[in-house]
Amino acid sequence: MYAFVYFNTIQALAFMLLGEISTPSFRGYTTALATATQSSMGITMNGAIPYMVNPDEASLKGKVGLVFGGLAAVATIV
Repeated sequence: MYAFVYFNTIQALAFMLLGEISTPSFRGYTTALATATQSSMGITMNGAIPYMVNPDEASLKGKVGLVFGGLAAVATIV
């Protein structure tokens, strides 16, 4: 349910705003950079999260939220 709502609202809105906010001369570069960044961070996090919650590895359990909270704080500042 979450993925259905997300993919039909916020995700589409982000790429629409990306195309409207950037200048016309840099629109292609900005979109390419945003898409590459999203893909690389998605691959990184999808590989790291199983290790963070695995009891034999990092065993962060609920503290994984602190990792995401820290990353969200940095992204908000940037």
